[in-house]
Order: sequence, then structure tokens, then C-alpha cells
Amino acid sequence: MIQAALLHDADITLERLRALFQQAAIRAELDEDGDLAVYPGELKAFVHLNEANRQIRYVAYYGIDENAPRLDKLELLNRMNREYIFARFALVDEEAISADFYLPFEGGVSAELIVESLQLFCVAVPAAIAACDEARLIQ
Repeated sequence: MIQAALLHDADITLERLRALFQQAAIRAELDEDGDLAVYPGELKAFVHLNEANRQIRYVAYYGIDENAPRLDKLELLNRMNREYIFARFALVDEEAISADFYLPFEGGVSAELIVESLQLFCVAVPAAIAACDEARLIQ
């Protein structure tokens, strides 16, 4: 159970976030590159800190049909961005897309909001894909 404690800017580190997610029963691991990978349910996401802008970034990557026309890929991403504003979808390259969400923490943020926003991200992204990807381009 996550307590509704306010985490101040200086308290927000990847190690602190890893512990927070584990406390919420979300598998979280720091890899050898220093990336924080989280596994809330079926989705694998990464958590990054932008300390200069005081933001936590949640990001997930998916494959996309490399043989599909670029215009079809962009139209799909635009549709998801238009209809599902919680996450932002982008074409990484001809074989991958990303979905991300930024949570500002300047002045402090509750531990509960950090966990709940990750959980919402991990529901919203697959929902957007399921609802918008009629041609099944995303893998």
C-alpha cells in the first residue's frame, strides 16, 4: 500500500522510484545501463528522470510493420494522439513506435500520483492501440 506522502524534488531518484514501484507490487529493475524498467501487468515500460525540467517520463516501445507505408503509420499515430491525449505516440524509426507521458514533480509530487499515473499509462497505451490500430500495424 502506498502512503500519500509528498516526495520533494530532491527525493525523486530512479532508486527511490524503483523502491516505490516495488512497494506497490510492480516489478521494477534498474538495468546495467541505469535504466529503470517496470512491468505493471503485460506492458514493459521505462522510467526516466529529466532533472533539469523536473519531470518523470514513462515510455513504452512497440514494433510496427516495417513494410507498411510510412503514411499509414503516421496516420495511425496521429489518430491515437488525437483520440488518446494521456500518452503521446511517435514514430521512432520505420520498425518502432514509442508512447510516453511526462509527470512534472517540481515543488513535490505524491508517491500515490507517481504510481497511479504509471498504472494509467499502462492501461491507456494498450487501449489506444487496440481501439485505433484496425490494420494491426503495431506488434
